[in-house]
Amino acid sequence: MTTDENSKKQLQKDLAITPKTASLLLRLDYHKYRDLHVSSPNIIAAQLKDLPDVTAAQAKTYLRGLRRMVWLGTQQEPQVQAKLYPDWTQKALTQRGLWKAGYDDMTGDEVEAHIQAISGKHSFSPSLSPPPSHSPHD
Repeated sequence: MTTDENSKKQLQKDLAITPKTASLLLRLDYHKYRDLHVSSPNIIAAQLKDLPDVTAAQAKTYLRGLRRMVWLGTQQEPQVQAKLYPDWTQKALTQRGLWKAGYDDMTGDEVEAHIQAISGKHSFSPSLSPPPSHSPHD
């Protein structure tokens, strides 16, 4: 297996993404999930748009996923976090109190700092926590 194939498989595993998305990230020189922490969704979408076979509309469809991916670039266990926090739509972020103007311009590091500032913690914020599950006997 080539280095790119290994990188692609590892990106898929770490970020819970499709082979196509992993291939696109590799084409943009993001070979490890940690490489994403210094980029923003808008920066990566603009890079995608510059690829000859990706239209502006196609690049824009990646924004929601890129919000999650740049933040995952700051995490120690991205596979776990990817499963716990899959919904990064503007609506979901607004409901959690995380959305703000310019959100898609924030790097992964800035998103993590924003979450910490809101939560006052150094790890996961209650505002990012999945909704509690209730048993029918509660």
